[in-house]
Amino acid sequence: MSIDDFDLMKVIGTGSYGKVILSKKRDTQQVYAIKTLKKKHLIKKNQVEHTIAERSILVRPLEDMSSRKT
Repeated sequence: MSIDDFDLMKVIGTGSYGKVILSKKRDTQQVYAIKTLKKKHLIKKNQVEHTIAERSILVRPLEDMSSRKT
C-alpha cells in the first residue's frame, strides 16, 4: 500500500510536525485519515522514538482487522 492508492480529499488538521488529510482508498472507496509528518522537524525536536511508538499503536488495529474473516 502506498500514498498512490489514495485520493487525497482535504486537510482536516495541522500541527507543528505535519498534517492530517482525509483520504479515500481508490479500490475500496473506504475513507481514512492519513497523518503526514515532517521528518526534519521530528529529528530536530527529538521526537523520533515517540513517533515510532505512536505508529505501532495506530497500526495494530489495522493488522487485527486484516486478519479477521468476514
